[in-house]
Amino acid sequence: MFEKIICILFRITTLVFLLGGLTIVAGQAGGIIAGNGEFVTSFEETLAPWAYGAAGVAGLLAFVLMYYHPEADYTGDEHTHNEDAELDCRQRALGSRIFLDAGIRIGYVPRGTFKGLAKQYFGYGRGRSRTVRRHPGSMRARQLAVPLHVALCALALAAAPWWPAALLWPGWYAAVLAAASVGLAVRHRSPCGLLGGPAALVMHAAWAAGFLGGLAFVRERPWRVAPAQGLLGGRTAC
Repeated sequence: MFEKIICILFRITTLVFLLGGLTIVAGQAGGIIAGNGEFVTSFEETLAPWAYGAAGVAGLLAFVLMYYHPEADYTGDEHTHNEDAELDCRQRALGSRIFLDAGIRIGYVPRGTFKGLAKQYFGYGRGRSRTVRRHPGSMRARQLAVPLHVALCALALAAAPWWPAALLWPGWYAAVLAAASVGLAVRHRSPCGLLGGPAALVMHAAWAAGFLGGLAFVRERPWRVAPAQGLLGGRTAC
C-alpha cells in the first residue's frame, strides 16, 4: 500500500514537472517570437516555482522508491532467527549500505535455565543455516569454527574407546571452560561465575546442533535479486 501511494505521487509530480517545463518552453518561445521580453520573464516566474517544485518532490519520491523494495523487508515466513543478518544480505545485494553505530545499546535478558538457553541457541544456529543457503558466501570462517569444533568433539568421544588419545581435544575444551568459569567467579566475586563454562558449553553445542541440523533437514533455496523494475511501469506498483 505504501509503495502504491508513493508511486502515484511520483507519477503525478513527474507529470506536473514535464508539463510545466514544456509549457514554460512554449511560452518563452512564443514571447521571443512576439518580441515581448516582459512576457517571457513573467511567464517563467509564474510557472517555474510549480514546475521546479514538482521536480524536487519527484526526486525525493524517486529516492524513497530506490530504497524501498518488497524483497528487502523482513520476511513473514518461518525464518524466526538470524532474520536481521538475512535482511542485511538482501539489502546489500540491492545496493544498500549497512551502517553500524557503536553508541547504540540494547537490553538483553539472559535465559533463566539451561534448557531455555539451549532452545535459544539452537534456533540461532538453525536460522544461520538458512541464511548461508539463501545467500551463499555470507558464512564467515569464525562461524564455521563452532560446528566444526563440536563435531570434532563428538567424533573424538565416539573414537575414544578404540583411540584414547582422541580425548585430548574434548579434554582441552573442558579445561578451557573450567578455567573460564573459575576466572569469572574470581573476577566478579560470585559463585554464579562458575556457571559460565557450562553455559558456554550449552551455547556451543546447541548452536552447532541447530546449524548442522538445519543444513541436513531444512530445505532452502538461494535468494536472487528480482529483475529490474521500472518506476513508471512494468512489474512494480508504479
